[in-house]
Amino acid sequence: MLNIWIIQIGEPLLISGDERKMRSNLLAEELARRGHQVTLWVSAFDHNAKKWAIRSGDDLVKRENIRIVVLRGTGYRKNVSLARIIDHRLISWRFRKQAGREEKPDIIVASLPPHDLTYQAVKYAGKAGVPVIVDIRDPWPNIFIDHFPERIRFLGKALLFNDFRMAKKAINGADSLTAVSNSFLEWGLRYANRQKSDQDRVFYLGYHKLEVETGIGNLSEEFREVLEELNDRMAVTYIGTFSETQGPSVMTECAKRLASSDIAFVFTGYGQHYERAKAEFKDHNDVFFVGWLNQIEIDALLVKSSVGLCPYSIDSMIFPNKACMYLSAGLPVVSSYRGDLHKLIESERLGINFSIGDPDSLEKAIRSLKDNAQLYSEMSRNARVAFERFFLESDIYSGFAEHLKAVAGAK
Repeated sequence: MLNIWIIQIGEPLLISGDERKMRSNLLAEELARRGHQVTLWVSAFDHNAKKWAIRSGDDLVKRENIRIVVLRGTGYRKNVSLARIIDHRLISWRFRKQAGREEKPDIIVASLPPHDLTYQAVKYAGKAGVPVIVDIRDPWPNIFIDHFPERIRFLGKALLFNDFRMAKKAINGADSLTAVSNSFLEWGLRYANRQKSDQDRVFYLGYHKLEVETGIGNLSEEFREVLEELNDRMAVTYIGTFSETQGPSVMTECAKRLASSDIAFVFTGYGQHYERAKAEFKDHNDVFFVGWLNQIEIDALLVKSSVGLCPYSIDSMIFPNKACMYLSAGLPVVSSYRGDLHKLIESERLGINFSIGDPDSLEKAIRSLKDNAQLYSEMSRNARVAFERFFLESDIYSGFAEHLKAVAGAK
């Protein structure tokens, strides 16, 4: 059996048991189920809720075959901010200090982002002679450049010179590159300036099969009432956060135009624009803001939904986790993302792509699905088929676990 380190700082800690399980935790559980010993290196700060999940730093939380090492940073209020950079730097420094005191692992899986923590993990692996997989989930630090006005992006690249250097060294030092999409794997290979090898693989994010009745009795009365309001309506659902990059103004503008007795909009999650958007609809009976949902609530909402929204305010290759959720319920996806999701929507007819930042284009897409029952049925059927083929969680993480074992044995 292997001693495995998995390093990531952007997922829920799964302390209460009803949090949404994401990539690193799902991989850890699959490995633990196979009898491997897993150490999860995580942050004490909850990235999604923007609050501390554990107050005291360096606490150790244990589950069966899984040990969790909690590193404390400074916390931050915005995703794109100096405070977040400082938080990640401090966590990276604390990882570097503590890693040398731990028993040497057989293999490391380090998530990118963040690039600075991944750089430290790859640096440690090189010195210790440990194979390391860099799992690419977002093209950091390149993504920060998108937030600079185009005319001064050269300045952003200069300011982030050291960050680009760390990312390049981290990717170049990996024994294997994995990624959540083909687009991201291609990006990583270009960064490493090498061709794809047998050690480089794509593992989509995935989602579990929906169990319609599971946990329904645990829903709050308030949330049950929202779900009841969706009966006999086209329910257009957004699962995510209300950050600037998620294009909240496009969604809310479209909701103002289309919300009616026949079409309802459901917005989940929090974020810097959430309360302001919620206030705009305080007198609307067809637009629902339900906040951050646990796993049971998400599944219940998916079952009641008709269309899944994937807006994004910039040209991005990201493959969002929400798309996998929507497909699990057979929801046609209406998206402005680029990369793999855009291509799959087109090739598999899973929904409709709309133009970035264009509420007219989004409105047209939703109206098309509402007014054409045959088109809707075809895309819903295609969504279910594509989910089984590409995004079934159990298949994805079983394959990831096998790949990890192969990389560990190759060095």
